Amino acid sequence: MSTNVKPPILFCDFDGTITRQDVVDVLLETYGEPPWRNIEQAWIEGRISSRECLDSQMKCTRVTEAALDDFLSGIEIDEGFHYLASWARNSGFPLIVFSDGFDWIIERVFANNRIDVQALGIRIFASHLDFGSGGPKWSFPHSMACAHGCGTCKPGIIHRLTAPDTVSVVIGDGRSDVFAVDAADVVYAKGWLQSHCREHGIPFHPFSSLTDVLAHLNTIYDPTAMRNTV
Repeated sequence: MSTNVKPPILFCDFDGTITRQDVVDVLLETYGEPPWRNIEQAWIEGRISSRECLDSQMKCTRVTEAALDDFLSGIEIDEGFHYLASWARNSGFPLIVFSDGFDWIIERVFANNRIDVQALGIRIFASHLDFGSGGPKWSFPHSMACAHGCGTCKPGIIHRLTAPDTVSVVIGDGRSDVFAVDAADVVYAKGWLQSHCREHGIPFHPFSSLTDVLAHLNTIYDPTAMRNTV
């Protein structure tokens, strides 16, 4: 491998990519009132943005902090994420987790699965969730006046964090990643996102587990040779 290869910045989706299930969907199925499904369909059909969708769906959700905390204890992650995150940290390659989902949920799922975000140097960009006396409160601190109406503007984050001497690598699985793959230099896709990439002529590397992603990255990047250049 040539040491002239630009070092990567890894941008990884959370729901359905790091987790084995889409946590927000399972949350809505468990605690959401029936209208959430009609709202979801409106988003799928492109009649509302993802931010409008999530905001409206959360208004249909009835859950306490304790119940949600207990619910999240059963959420499993792709075991390959442990290896991918450790590899990125040891190599000096930034790892960004970005999601339309909620930071509160992401942080607890990581803690439950022994992912030390601080030690691994993982940065999280997601919608915000916390709990007050009146139940869950949410906001969208990373929407950045997104032209697409995303809860978290993934292209904006990619453009802000990627420099000319780096390569943006997006890893994802679903509809919330469609604008991210347009902004990426390299795409790893599974599930629905593979079909989207094929339909729109977007080059991608298929994967079923994050161990597949790591195996392929290892064929491109020699961390030992590149460490001093990052």
